[in-house]
Amino acid sequence: MADLKMHTTIHSRYQVFDASGGLPFSIVFGLCRHSSADTDPRPLKLSTKHSVYDVPHALANGLLELCEEVKNGDVLRLNLSDLTSRNDEGGEFVTLPSPVGRTDNWRNAFTTFLYEIEPGTDLASRLQVGKTYTFRLNSQDLGVKWWAYGDSQDPEPLKLLNQKSSAGKATFKVVPSLSWPPRLETHLRMQSVSSDGETCVAVSATNTGSQPITAQTRGLQRFLLPSTPFQDGDDEISDYRASLIDTASEHSSPSALQIIDLDSGRVVYQMPKPTSAPLTQGHDPRPKRQNLVTLKPRETVVREVNVSSMLTRVPDGRYGVRMAPRGLWWCEGAMEDVVEQDGDRVRREKWNTTIPPLVLESEDIVEIEVRSGRSVEASS
Repeated sequence: MADLKMHTTIHSRYQVFDASGGLPFSIVFGLCRHSSADTDPRPLKLSTKHSVYDVPHALANGLLELCEEVKNGDVLRLNLSDLTSRNDEGGEFVTLPSPVGRTDNWRNAFTTFLYEIEPGTDLASRLQVGKTYTFRLNSQDLGVKWWAYGDSQDPEPLKLLNQKSSAGKATFKVVPSLSWPPRLETHLRMQSVSSDGETCVAVSATNTGSQPITAQTRGLQRFLLPSTPFQDGDDEISDYRASLIDTASEHSSPSALQIIDLDSGRVVYQMPKPTSAPLTQGHDPRPKRQNLVTLKPRETVVREVNVSSMLTRVPDGRYGVRMAPRGLWWCEGAMEDVVEQDGDRVRREKWNTTIPPLVLESEDIVEIEVRSGRSVEASS
């Protein structure tokens, strides 16, 4: 009987490896049963122990390769045959659903497995600060020693092979540490309900740090985002539309607000996200002054958001308005220190996208009762 083929891809969770351990780093594997010969309706369970998914073992035994970029543009394949594995006594199990009866696109059927490279391990000690590395699959054999269908405890005799010779790559640069933003203390409360049903909520954000920071409040945001097998970053937290603390207009955009069912917590309405982002003017990605705001230490920025148009989209009832998390590019310093004196963009020495985002988020929920598309009473 022929061996069973499946699809495996490899990526890095982030574009950088933080040697200080501040940002957890993982090698991301995407696994999918995508062979026309795979006709078993049962789920497939496999052990990662001593397989390609056990990264140190895979490097030491030729299932994976690690290459280092050198100055002349070439790559140096590293010999890691002496690498020790942390998986000698354990291992994890991954379960893959059957392709039988699948109606969605196979690209949406990937199961993700993350192998975290922890600081202080043998593998982490081989990664040098300032160097760029790439992981690649080095064998069609996935090296899986045990796998079975359903609840069976008896392993299948067939080998699991990768369906394609090309399976992506995990490329990243090693940095000594990252700059982290201060925490924003963010709150949401009812502001006003007018006689004609206009309803506004207030958003307040306070910089809890000891230094001023300047944040980008609209436009294409660039910062570190975790990747998935077929997506470079998390679109949920990144949004080019005006944020809730944008100061360019009288009222902030409600694009980051959600109307939820108070009983279930289910989102019943939020503004749809456009399918495409505007192009960067002049191909210069640095934010302009008009898209920036400075947050001084312990100073609170308060913005008013009109949610009346959102309330017309839901049936009569009692709802909650809450904030979805949004990430912003940021840097240390006040506006006058951040923006060019002879221009209107962020100074080049301040422009760094290898940073975790400044996150606008709040657990506050404003309760609103809606009748005929208008708020009739409110509380927070």
